[in-house]
Amino acid sequence: MRWSIAAGGAEQVSTDVSAIVTDCAHIMALHATDSYLYMLVRGGGSVIIYRLDLDLMTVSTSWNILASTPTAVSMHVVSDDLIYIWNVDDSLTYGFYYLETAGSGTVTKIGTVLQTETCTPATFTTSGALGFHFNKGYFYLTTGGFGIGSPNITKIGTLLCPGLEDRIGTI
Repeated sequence: MRWSIAAGGAEQVSTDVSAIVTDCAHIMALHATDSYLYMLVRGGGSVIIYRLDLDLMTVSTSWNILASTPTAVSMHVVSDDLIYIWNVDDSLTYGFYYLETAGSGTVTKIGTVLQTETCTPATFTTSGALGFHFNKGYFYLTTGGFGIGSPNITKIGTLLCPGLEDRIGTI
């Protein structure tokens, strides 16, 4: 699996992902900050978030989150200190988690939402285009509808800041 990074229309780096990270069957999400590129990677029995140095494209840090989020679907990097993770906890439940990267590296559950409380079809699949974004206290999930019809956007929130209260509500 190859990837490249471009800036100003010119390719800066092109490499084989398997030369940088291990167990890479699927890159589920990519997010960049001013200093790092974050990759959520699934495959080979692991779910790992990698932090890559933007200049060298080498692994700076990684977190194996398999025990907390066995099917992690996507992530949203708020900052180099905080990452939100979207998981399909079971066939009917979305789980939302956070990882404080500066601390112990432990993934903490924020809360869950039943898929039936959202506009996502009951036959939701992680195939197709997926998006996970956090903005102004709300999570936004987008599903591409691969094989299940039209895409949709689900708004979930408001999210309470980590450590204040472990719950989220559905809008």
